[in-house]
Formats: sequence, C-alpha cells, structure tokens
Amino acid sequence: MTGVDGGPGPEASMLSAHALRAGLALSDMSITDLWLASVALGATMTLDDLAATVALQREPACLEHDMVAAALNDWFVDHWGRQPVAYSDELRPP
Repeated sequence: MTGVDGGPGPEASMLSAHALRAGLALSDMSITDLWLASVALGATMTLDDLAATVALQREPACLEHDMVAAALNDWFVDHWGRQPVAYSDELRPP
C-alpha cells in the first residue's frame, strides 16, 4: 500500500520506522553517525528527520528507509558479518 507522498502506506511506514529504530539500537552507532553514513550513501534526509523517524514520529519514504537501512547494514556487515535490517520491499504487507 502506497502513501499519499509515494512513500509507504500506514502499515509499512510504522514497520519501517520500527525496523530502523531497532537497527540503530542494536548497533553502536550514534544518531549522528547513522545520519552521516546515510548521507554518504546518497540520503537527503536531515538529521532532524532521521531523529524523528527513529523516535517513531515520522514516516520515512521507501527510498529514505532504504538509504538508512543500507547504512545500518554496512555497519552490521563490518561488525557481525550479516545484514539484519530489512529493506522497504521486505516490509510491505502481502
């Protein structure tokens, strides 16, 4: 289900924010480190947008989610050897 802005619909958006919040909590990254890593991969969200997302106050668009998930998964591959944070297409309801 797609939201009005082309981002995920209501069900997927909360799953997205929860997935990113959980990924950040499992990592040793600060919110600033995660934002910088996301921007390095091409993300355009602000630090305030990312903070609101992981605080479950904002619905990220699919591309935003995927950029942050990629930054988290890069960290996890370096430290754990795997990618535990789901990408937006994996969060869509059936």
